[in-house]
Amino acid sequence: CRMSPDDFWSLLTETKPKTGGQERHLSALRKRLAALSPEEIASFQRHLDAAMAHAQDRNLWAAAILIRGMCSDDGFIYFCLWLISRGREVYESALEDPDSLAGVVQRGGHRACQFEMLWGVAKQIY
Repeated sequence: CRMSPDDFWSLLTETKPKTGGQERHLSALRKRLAALSPEEIASFQRHLDAAMAHAQDRNLWAAAILIRGMCSDDGFIYFCLWLISRGREVYESALEDPDSLAGVVQRGGHRACQFEMLWGVAKQIY
């Protein structure tokens, strides 16, 4: 059974903690992924890869530079993973209008606008 795009986004949203950081998010996501079939886990990764591919946009990269102060190739990948982790609404709004991120990034939050470990979580569980 494959995971639908709606299931992918729901899983990211449901595992995102109200308080706490990325480790709590990863822990919750690992638990949920571990309960899925290998097919569903692979499907989660395909949806994540597709979301990453859609985020490869120079206007979004420019926003990442403004938010983070600088942004290397790897830094942009980690920024996009952070963006995806914020959920479908934030992600799609940012793709349409990168300026929408001004309402998402908290003051001083530029350091947190990266989530490198998200890309490997499904691979670890698989």
